Amino acid sequence: MQANLNTCSPATESTLQLAVEMGIDLLVVQEPRLIEAEGDGDGAVRSVNHSSFSQLFPPQLPTTTRPRTMLYISRRLDAQINCITEDTPDPDILRVKITIRGFTFSLWNVYNERDLQGSNKLTIERALFNLRARGPRMVLGDFNLHHHWWDPLCERESTLAAPFLDWIQDQRLHLLNEPGLGTYFRSDMDRDSTLDLTFASPDLLPLIQRWEVLSNVGSDHHPILFTMDLPRPSIPDCPIEKQRYNTSKADWDAFTESFTEAPSMQSLFHDLQHFPQPTPALSKSLLTGQELELEQMLDDLGSKLTEAITEAAAKSIPRIKPGLRSKPWWNDDLKQLRQDMNRKQRQFAKESKRCSPEDCLPWKTEYLNARNTYFTEIKSAKRDHWNTFLEKEDPRSIFKAMAYTQSTTSQRMPSIQSAHSLEDTFDGKCSALRSALFPKPPETSLPDWDTYSPREHAWEWPPLSKIELREACSSKVKSKTPGPDNITQDIIIAAYRANDELFFRIFSLFFNYGYHPRCWKQATGVIIKKKGKPDYSAPKAYRVIFLLNCLGKVLERILAKRLGALAEVTHLLHPTQIGGRSRKSAIDAGLLLLDNVQEQRRLGRQTSTVFLDIKGAFDHVAQNQLLSVMRKLNLPLSLISWTRSFLTERLLRLTFDGQAQDFNPIQSGIPQGSPISPILFLIYIRDLFQISQNSRFPTWTTSPSRLPAPA
Repeated sequence: MQANLNTCSPATESTLQLAVEMGIDLLVVQEPRLIEAEGDGDGAVRSVNHSSFSQLFPPQLPTTTRPRTMLYISRRLDAQINCITEDTPDPDILRVKITIRGFTFSLWNVYNERDLQGSNKLTIERALFNLRARGPRMVLGDFNLHHHWWDPLCERESTLAAPFLDWIQDQRLHLLNEPGLGTYFRSDMDRDSTLDLTFASPDLLPLIQRWEVLSNVGSDHHPILFTMDLPRPSIPDCPIEKQRYNTSKADWDAFTESFTEAPSMQSLFHDLQHFPQPTPALSKSLLTGQELELEQMLDDLGSKLTEAITEAAAKSIPRIKPGLRSKPWWNDDLKQLRQDMNRKQRQFAKESKRCSPEDCLPWKTEYLNARNTYFTEIKSAKRDHWNTFLEKEDPRSIFKAMAYTQSTTSQRMPSIQSAHSLEDTFDGKCSALRSALFPKPPETSLPDWDTYSPREHAWEWPPLSKIELREACSSKVKSKTPGPDNITQDIIIAAYRANDELFFRIFSLFFNYGYHPRCWKQATGVIIKKKGKPDYSAPKAYRVIFLLNCLGKVLERILAKRLGALAEVTHLLHPTQIGGRSRKSAIDAGLLLLDNVQEQRRLGRQTSTVFLDIKGAFDHVAQNQLLSVMRKLNLPLSLISWTRSFLTERLLRLTFDGQAQDFNPIQSGIPQGSPISPILFLIYIRDLFQISQNSRFPTWTTSPSRLPAPA
């Protein structure tokens, strides 16, 4: 759908609702309503937000230039959409390359108006005439030109209409408009005019099934709808990501039955009979990579458990269906008012063709009153809905309301600067982000495991207990976001309750051997824009949220809790290592700092403080050095073996703009988002706290703060 929204907020809301009802994938907009996007840098703007759409504006514009073209892109659209940045950017031309099901074409969104910088030149003469299109393409927008080709009743042709036609013919573009079918009407006009045009290249014409002008949405311009029947790809579609499970509508009884009777369950029970008893010698063999057959058996065990849970979930839990949703304040009364406005507008247009302007005045007045009523009711519906929402006193509503007050936007990622060029394709952006956000961690030599034999009873490290597993598989764990396998904590709880003995036997093998299955070492990295950055073409202007497989996090959570408890009663960590530990907080770090300052003040001394922030702390952990620290501490072989297994051979896929790449190996220190990562990092830096007996190192999370005592 294409539409000039005349910078009108109610017209924008009305058009977005119409797009939801009609299942629109792309909404091509001229003159959008612009709002300052707080936190997105100086001069950043957005249009009216909608949960079903992301926004895309012309890239690389000066901060003082406000764009007058944009796209709303449906979140359900499985497509790669990248801005074309080959020429000088212009706020009134948005050019994108779209790839859907293996078919690629370009779309040009044009708003023909005088330059905002005061050159007094129209868009087509200052920018469009200098561009050349290649391949399948569409050129559309509000051209603000009168010509008999598309408007036979126009009284006078525009000055630039003839040069524009020459450019159209040179580009071998075909007009889709029905000549004489109006797209623009203002209250002081006698009839509709045709200003909004759609052109397509010859190779796209067979794919366009229909082109039509829709009913009025409150703007002076009528929306235009066209559909494209794209060719099927030569290879099967590969879905970007499976749909998540809707656990609120799960049939848990059916899940339990399906899980216990899953075909892979029989294979699981059979495999469990063939595992030898875990011993320190076997853990050491796993640590040094000498038990490849045992590794494969453990990998198969993790895969089959995941498969059994997935099979049961697929049969008993519906998927969340991606789709367009209306805003919560939209109601049937507004829909009726929109229909009434459209009916009166059509009546006025009909009468204006056979009556004089004076005789048409009653129909014109009815139409304008209906439009004003519609716009007023949209504003009232929004206000009443949010007032009712804010009257709720539950904490959930309060925090949600706070989030709504943030002027955020969901915009497509612009071109990303790599080491050599600007990347505008999805794969190119992924490569640039990986290179910048995941630097290779420092390398150190492998510890000598041949001579390693931890002292007996150096640490209390019994086998996995049923209580530990039960707590890790309970509703006490507040985790709703699934990893790549889409298995949530709720599903794990149901599977554990269905067969807790099977879970215990499987997780005991992983825990007691010291092994983390490969299928649980996959992660999805969601790219999030940092607020207030001046240049969003820089990879460092983004951060990554890691979504890990929840089955793997069960094992990670057990080990994290075991190590945390050990740190409280042993010398595993220094007493002033506070961050990431149970029953300790930033308040304790602050009090420790205050206590040291007051103690030195009582002695008549001054205290110097050096605050340190370890940049990219987890990412820069040298894995072999962490293992060396654990060896030096004489930690159990099974724990060291599991840590090595957990850190190596990890896979990551990045996802943004509704797209996800394939899984690729990732070389990084300690995984972000894992329950065990904080305490592994504390173990890694523990030796920093042994440098001087006359210094204090209160720390919070990953930022040690040194307090040297005076000499």
